[in-house]
Amino acid sequence: ARIAEVLGLRGIGQQVAMACTDKVEMRRLWGAAGVPVLPHAVATDVDGAVAEAIALGLPVVVKPPDNAAQRGVRLVEAEDDLEAAAAEALACSPSGRILVEELVEGPELAVTTFACAGATLAVQVTDRVTAPPPYLGICLAHVHPSELAPEAVQTVAETTVRAAEALGVRDGPTYSQVRVRDGVAYVLETGARLGGGRDSELRSFLSDQDAIEVHLRLLLQGSINVPAELAPAALAGAGCVRFLVSPPGRIAEVEGWEEVRRWPAVRSQGLFFEVGQVVPDLRSGAARAGYVIATAPTRAQAVAEADRVAERLRFVVD
Repeated sequence: ARIAEVLGLRGIGQQVAMACTDKVEMRRLWGAAGVPVLPHAVATDVDGAVAEAIALGLPVVVKPPDNAAQRGVRLVEAEDDLEAAAAEALACSPSGRILVEELVEGPELAVTTFACAGATLAVQVTDRVTAPPPYLGICLAHVHPSELAPEAVQTVAETTVRAAEALGVRDGPTYSQVRVRDGVAYVLETGARLGGGRDSELRSFLSDQDAIEVHLRLLLQGSINVPAELAPAALAGAGCVRFLVSPPGRIAEVEGWEEVRRWPAVRSQGLFFEVGQVVPDLRSGAARAGYVIATAPTRAQAVAEADRVAERLRFVVD
């Protein structure tokens, strides 16, 4: 955003960029705009975070407010685990802060919005399948279409658009993680970018609309017709992005990879670690070993194809 300002290019501006990388500021702006916000507190040291968590009542989510890929984000259900979770969150926070928040249980979704000159539209909603606790929010799959009822998906889309507008994003995309509880959509975080979980790539396989290309044309040409360029109704069929998980250790071999590359339903695939590299424990999204994208006529078929592919793979580690 700063470079765009200096060079006179189209951009979101530094203030908006800062808001979209700070989960505390996000919640302040959302609350002011009437977007649902979970009870939360901020601390600058471990003792303070422990006290705030006890005051909120367990279980809570402890996280750094200014990191990415779910680094340092943990669910804490017992007081004995609070100190370690707070210390990890603090170590992952460049600003030295800890965000403690009420746990919201329910379906999780990923939502992409796109704006031009302040007109914002939710252009993609996918179910977001995450790894089990204690490390929260590590995405293991994106699935389109969502299995939620259409009216619930509409609530999620409308709430996410309001959240993006409250952050001041008038041009370009946002990517949000949302959970639904008792019919209320709670936005957990929003980034001023397209999703990093291959969801835009999945979208391009389900339509002839490429969100990355549209974003580039907005930046270079100055204006686009968002409803025409990225209409949600243009998505046809179903698809699943399945992230691959390896046991921690140094990769010696990936068995079945050539078979996966020839799998009829697989549209795209890739490995994030090469043979000889060390895969860490699954404590953040950066520890995922690779991905496959499968498409099919129905949601159930797409998920089944992605699952079959994942089962054929075996990461052999030292």
